[in-house]
Amino acid sequence: QQQQQQQRQQQQQQPREATSTAAPANFELHRKNVPRPLAVPGFVMPVIFYVVGLAFAFLLDVADAERRLQRATGCYSRYGPATFAFVLSTIVVQWLGMNVNAARTKYNVAWPTLYLPPTFRDAVAYNCYQRAHQHTLENVPTLLAALAVGTLHRPLIAALAYAAFFASRVPFAFGYYTGDASRRNRGAWGYLGVVVLYGLVLQFAIEKTFGLPSAWPAPLRAVLPQQ
Repeated sequence: QQQQQQQRQQQQQQPREATSTAAPANFELHRKNVPRPLAVPGFVMPVIFYVVGLAFAFLLDVADAERRLQRATGCYSRYGPATFAFVLSTIVVQWLGMNVNAARTKYNVAWPTLYLPPTFRDAVAYNCYQRAHQHTLENVPTLLAALAVGTLHRPLIAALAYAAFFASRVPFAFGYYTGDASRRNRGAWGYLGVVVLYGLVLQFAIEKTFGLPSAWPAPLRAVLPQQ
């Protein structure tokens, strides 16, 4: 009887493994709901982001967006907006991490296990919590660097773009938490902020390398506001 009680305690402390039929069905359903990645080389998407972002940066300059935002908000600080945007990002990242800890408790997943294999009954549910956090963390280093460069170029636009991405992580996470990974696309609008940040970085690099306005095509130089 003591051995049986010990075995029961050990089973309760471990993640619950699924039966031979329940787990594969659940896992296959999950796989069907996940959209397939685009059949393009890995470097193509970042290049598209930079090209489209550069076009956005041009349009924002034509609209004199930075100065309009400064006048509308009364904020002429270069580093203040970026600091507030960074604070927002840390709050969101910590919130996502705490949700993973709650999921560990709920599904009996002990540290340092990162992801559950698909043979466990709660693998999809728990892994969705983990993935929402991990995907956000994967973007933090690149976006922080882009924010730093963008702040030297267009402080308010860069801060708003950075903040928009991390604000979108909230609906992104709640979509993931449903267990249907395709619902994470509720936060896909945040990638507009990423595109804008990439465009500001590339525009800043071109300006500092080749100069302004001589670097830009003549028709565009005519409509750009004087710096």
